[in-house]
Amino acid sequence: MARQDDSVLVARLKQSLPAELIDEQAREVGALVRQRRVDVVALVWTLVFGWGAGASASLAALQRSYERHTRTKLSASSFHQRLKNPALLTLLRTLWAHASKTQPRRALGAFEQVLALDSSFLRLWRGLLDDWPSSNPGQAGARLQMVVNVSDFTPNAVILHDAIQNERQSWKTLGPWLRGALLLIDLGYYDYSFFVRVANHAGFFLSRARRDCALTVVEVSDPRERHLIGLKLKDALAQTRREQLELRVCGSYRRPDKKPRRFEFRALAHRHPDGDMRAWLTNAPTCRVALEDAPTLYALRWQVELMFKGMKSLGRLSAIPTSDETIMRVLILASLLFILCCGWLREHCFGAQKLWTSSALRTMCVVREMSELVLEHLIAPRRTDTSLSLDQLLLAQLARPSPCRPNAFSIPFVVEPLPLQVA
Repeated sequence: MARQDDSVLVARLKQSLPAELIDEQAREVGALVRQRRVDVVALVWTLVFGWGAGASASLAALQRSYERHTRTKLSASSFHQRLKNPALLTLLRTLWAHASKTQPRRALGAFEQVLALDSSFLRLWRGLLDDWPSSNPGQAGARLQMVVNVSDFTPNAVILHDAIQNERQSWKTLGPWLRGALLLIDLGYYDYSFFVRVANHAGFFLSRARRDCALTVVEVSDPRERHLIGLKLKDALAQTRREQLELRVCGSYRRPDKKPRRFEFRALAHRHPDGDMRAWLTNAPTCRVALEDAPTLYALRWQVELMFKGMKSLGRLSAIPTSDETIMRVLILASLLFILCCGWLREHCFGAQKLWTSSALRTMCVVREMSELVLEHLIAPRRTDTSLSLDQLLLAQLARPSPCRPNAFSIPFVVEPLPLQVA
């Protein structure tokens, strides 16, 4: 019988993604026409937690994990057809939309949410080169962009596209999720029109200023630095001797077929230990982002970097030999659901007040190593009376997937083995 602490953790996962919801959504999208030998609930959980520690990065290993926990036997072609079904991809997208909304949003400081926007290149199997081209010759890859809530380590928005497309084109339209939130923006998204659109959605942003920033200084907080007014920001930072300095800068940008639009931002400058002066741009007032808090707040952006690191090292998407685009999208969505589940378990174990003292990346590593136990608790109660015994399952998985394929490793005995004699 499972221990009480184990059942509580598994209950947290089942509460966030209940079996009834998975079955209902599967029938709506056509992923489950009728209940046959494939349990769609067990299949979803296997996709999320099936890449256990030591398991090979292959679809065959994923199939064996499903068979091991459901005590059933499927042919390789049947399992692949399930993964290639576009309805399964639609189901995972629906579950992702539901799961990302179940996590309660907590205020962080003066903001309703603190979000980090960043992107990363995902190396994929070379068989996907036609569907997922990249700028590297002979290398297939995808560009994954995420908006991550740094307070609970959960993604708010995800965009997946080929690696050649420009990152900024994906965020031409923004939503109400920005209202009252602080968005930490990577330099790859440095664009004045993007900053203004964030402000127009009642949101706030914080971004590093480029070294060649040509915005004009119109106001300084220190009266002794009035001589900097009228200079470009890069020249003002080079002339000041202050350790910290707050400035007001202005500029303009021109949209296609429209008049130039003027804007004003705060520039929060800090001297780095190497002597270089660095600045951050924001539209947040002083009561929300103080001068001395800018570097610390912007450092929270590394939460999304940790998420990318865990997804690449634990998901091993580049090592999965598949040339089917739908299957790869299914596996990427399953990896994102795994990150969400790790966030739920991390919050349940440590509580909201101790999340900052526990490593999110360590949580992902530990959950991945214990994924076999997690799957056992999730799927074992769904077994039926017709489930295979352990001996039957072992014999079924030891058999060759294709009996017609010649086996190069089948070497006959040179000497006949002696019969076993029992005294």
